[in-house]
Amino acid sequence: CGVALDTWMFPLDEEIFPGVKQPIFFINSEKFQWIGNIIRMKKLDSAIFPRKMITI
Repeated sequence: CGVALDTWMFPLDEEIFPGVKQPIFFINSEKFQWIGNIIRMKKLDSAIFPRKMITI
């Protein structure tokens, strides 16, 4: 399981997204909730592996 705190997604190459197979839990503060970052986080969404995102 991966726990991502205030995840900044832009440094990650999109080619790695399909290779991520473990569950991920994103915990973000308000400052990390801009549309471009959320779109990249959602590219890691999966119907097979549990992925959750919350904002505090």
